[in-house]
Amino acid sequence: MTNPTIKEAIDSITPQVIESGSYPEDIAFLLGERLNYSPTQLKLNQESELSESQYRQFKADVKKLIQGQSPQYILEYSYFYGRKLTVNSDVLIPRYETEELVAFVTSDYQRQSTGKLLDIGTGSGAISLVLSQELSSSWEISASDISQEALAIAKTNFKSHGCEIKTIKSDLFKAIEGRFDVIVSNPPYIKTTETAVMDETVLNNEPNIALFAGVDGLDFYREFAKYVDDYLNPTGAFYLEFGYEQKEALRALFGHYLPNYDITFKNDLAGHPRMMRGVKQ
Repeated sequence: MTNPTIKEAIDSITPQVIESGSYPEDIAFLLGERLNYSPTQLKLNQESELSESQYRQFKADVKKLIQGQSPQYILEYSYFYGRKLTVNSDVLIPRYETEELVAFVTSDYQRQSTGKLLDIGTGSGAISLVLSQELSSSWEISASDISQEALAIAKTNFKSHGCEIKTIKSDLFKAIEGRFDVIVSNPPYIKTTETAVMDETVLNNEPNIALFAGVDGLDFYREFAKYVDDYLNPTGAFYLEFGYEQKEALRALFGHYLPNYDITFKNDLAGHPRMMRGVKQ
């Protein structure tokens, strides 16, 4: 008995994946990654027969997908800003929107030869890793997280990409010492009341501590706004990602706690306000 072709394998399992509530496009993504094919290569080779080991891996991956696992956790890696990063359920899967936050920081500091930067809630280390490579090599980069398990993943990624980044176990600023030129974070900002409208794959796989921030989703920002000035150099700046409906609430919050800061909001590529920068006036 011969094994199925790529097309036959995908077509045969698609109805079950749809019925499970998972995304059918993830089937092709997983298979393409296992075969080291781009989406175009996968289509061009769709009549190619899978080997025994390839088909066995395909069935194992799809079983996990049907059970509700995220494809990145199945593969144990994800892509961010052109880098391949190790991920597991201890860390948030890096999002494309966060690449725009990295680009925001890079555009402001790519010509500055040196400085100190802190990435709060680093998770997989995606933000600090990319910034350590996009900014001048003289920058001193630190990455903090409340989770020791997340820091272990970050350290793995830093090592595999040859990055010298200091890691700190800290609940926001509690274990942070010194001042920085840049503080950046993609913090938890989802309301605890929004679970009913969230993707089940996210709820069932990704760490709640990296997702939720109280009834209004602003718990992190309140604590951050209270103390960030104590950790920034006089000409320093902070950069934050937030939910697209939180702009006005954050404008009021930071206006209250940091009236002497110039706050700038930036839209993402979809036109939604998703990033902010604060600079002391």
